[in-house]
Amino acid sequence: MTSRDDVVLLAEEHPLLGSALRQLHAATRSLQLAAPVGRLRWAPTMPPAKTCVLWLHEATWRRIHSTRPARLLRRWGNRCRRMLVVESAKDIERSVSRKLLRFDQAETVSVVMISKDLRSAQVFAHTIDCVDRTLLGTSLVANATARTPGDVAVVPERRTSGCRGGCGRGPTWFVEGRDELRGHTLRVATTAAVDTIYARFVTENGVRRTVGVEVNMLKMVSKALGFKYELTEPTDLHGLFGQEENGTWTGVIGMILNGSADMAIGDISVTLARSRVIDVTYPFHQEPVSFMLRRPPLLPRWVAIAAPFDATTWGVLAAALTIATLLFAAVPALSGGPAAIGGWTRLTNAGFVVWASITGQDQVPDPRHALGRCVALLWVVFSVIIGVYYQTMLVSKLSVPVYGRPVNSLEDLALSPFQVKSASGTAATVYLESFRGADTLFARLPEKMTLFPIEDLTSSTAPLDDRAAYVNELGHLQHALKDRKDRHLYYISRARFFQTGLAWPVRKGACFARRLNTSVMRLLQSGIVELWLSVARIRDRPEPAAPRALTVGDMAAALLVLTVGGAAATLVFVLELVLNQRSRRAQKEAWSRVSRRLTRAQPPWGQRAVREGTENGGDSAGPAPTAPPPERERY
Repeated sequence: MTSRDDVVLLAEEHPLLGSALRQLHAATRSLQLAAPVGRLRWAPTMPPAKTCVLWLHEATWRRIHSTRPARLLRRWGNRCRRMLVVESAKDIERSVSRKLLRFDQAETVSVVMISKDLRSAQVFAHTIDCVDRTLLGTSLVANATARTPGDVAVVPERRTSGCRGGCGRGPTWFVEGRDELRGHTLRVATTAAVDTIYARFVTENGVRRTVGVEVNMLKMVSKALGFKYELTEPTDLHGLFGQEENGTWTGVIGMILNGSADMAIGDISVTLARSRVIDVTYPFHQEPVSFMLRRPPLLPRWVAIAAPFDATTWGVLAAALTIATLLFAAVPALSGGPAAIGGWTRLTNAGFVVWASITGQDQVPDPRHALGRCVALLWVVFSVIIGVYYQTMLVSKLSVPVYGRPVNSLEDLALSPFQVKSASGTAATVYLESFRGADTLFARLPEKMTLFPIEDLTSSTAPLDDRAAYVNELGHLQHALKDRKDRHLYYISRARFFQTGLAWPVRKGACFARRLNTSVMRLLQSGIVELWLSVARIRDRPEPAAPRALTVGDMAAALLVLTVGGAAATLVFVLELVLNQRSRRAQKEAWSRVSRRLTRAQPPWGQRAVREGTENGGDSAGPAPTAPPPERERY
């Protein structure tokens, strides 16, 4: 203890207490004396101290032994960086100070043992290696003696090794615990068996090794902190990422809890249940959650002719065509037609002009006035825009398969007939369960949710339920579709409704987690983690489908229009022939009746000529009557 230390002394009556108070008061910056009350609680008015001295009677220590030493640690160990225990002389293996040690915190605990005659004392320090969880007792003062009882003075020697910070500036009462990773070997459990971009197996030249984004991070961190690592994996892939079953944890979380691993990597999300049993490092990525389901059935190809516009647009376009036709028919000056024609004819001509302009034909209005030209120009521009847009959208609808309305939000999923499947033990499952019993539409989601093992999703051969939506992290869903042969039958929704943090789980209270946090944050600040993720996603992206030629099925809409148009034209042509034939027969019959009437009303041609000659006084034997003119062909 030095002049920079704040010391709290928890002491009971002892003959050497007065001498100790004088020494501590002279050697430290501040000293506060606390009497043990009740269960040795930390008084609310007491500030956190750098060093705590516990000087209790043997009966009090026995009472602590009979209960739980961890209770004292919870009340004092979290407030004191270092603890000095004063007790009667005994074997160091039986010292109460060993009960106050916590390997995971790399605490510094020393013990002063005073003989019963108060003539000698010994000082021991416990050297803790929290990484390997080992303990080594170090003697700082072998034997300090006094001539008279109660006059013993314990002054440890100066040390130049095995300490940090205070070496060389004063007596060394403590040996700092070791929480450095340099020179150690960590056992790291992986989830590479599910084959994600964060950790997966690859085989090169017959040798299998683990690669991925988190493996790259682990290499950089181990190089910076100077430790080695050994990668291992659970023997049972059930619950690989860690889930609680009947009070027992499976997967990599179970390996950390049973001591077979120090930490784990491989796309492990942070959940509340996992945080209760293990600690996690600083999250290095926020992965969104979405869901994957089967595509809606393909729309028939003949529907492509109406697919470029929705129902509302078609209605507005029909109204525009009707209004334009009536306007062109009501105002002949807009189309340039004669004003003397009938109303039905003007309406027919206007409809032809409007339809020809909207379909890109050569028939365009020819107005006579400037105002009519402006109105006609606006209609032509409108027709060109609508025509180009329709043709472009029609080509795209014919070139790309057109599906029904997708499910692209949680609201759509709640209202849809699809079941919900979520991986057990994941953050997405916990999020969906939070809606159970809520007075919202989302309360339907947990009611129709079932759990499934994550291995079924990551396997490229496992069958998928066509009536279910699979909820998981976006990276898992993208990787699940990458290697499936039927990936064209499924799609990932555009919904991004939750962000789950990815981090490295370590054993509860691991002292080296602080150093891992520092290294992970430095990697994030450098931007190299995002670079690795971007490169991995590009490599994991499925190859785009090659362009293909249009088939007869793709041209079903065009062929349908052509067939319907040809049939309509043929029908009109046949009707026209029939009507024309009837019209010609009726005209011929009408001319025949007129001819017969004229024939009855007039004499024959020869008699009429003689009569005309007699009446005119001419010779009755005049010129021979000529033949009547040929009858005109009637149509």
